[in-house]
Amino acid sequence: MKYSVKIYGSGSIGNHLANAFRVKDFDVYMTDISNDALNRAVNKIYPERYGIWDDNIKIVNYKNFFEIKTDVVFIGTPPEFHIDIAIKELENSPKIILIEKPLCEPSMKNLDLLY
Repeated sequence: MKYSVKIYGSGSIGNHLANAFRVKDFDVYMTDISNDALNRAVNKIYPERYGIWDDNIKIVNYKNFFEIKTDVVFIGTPPEFHIDIAIKELENSPKIILIEKPLCEPSMKNLDLLY
C-alpha cells in the first residue's frame, strides 16, 4: 500500500522527513508560509543533504494545503501554530498526526480543544 504525507514546514526537520518518506515511496506534499523557506528547501537544504532535489516532493502553496487529504500529517512549524494546524487537520481524518516538539507554546493555548 502506498501512503501519502503532508509536511507543514520546510526547514531542517521537514527536509529530513520528506527524504525519509520518499525513501519509503510515500507521496509527499510540503508547504511553508515562507516562499523563501520553500526555495531554500528545494535549492539548498535538500540537495546539500541528499544530492539532488526529489521532484516527487510536491510543493504546495500553504493557502491550498489543507485541501489535500493524506494518511499522515507532520507539523514542523513554530510551536505557536502546532495546535491550530492539528485541530484543522483532524477534519481531514488522517491516520496519523505527528507534531514536532514542543507540542505547543508555554501558554498551552487551545490545547484543551485539541484534546
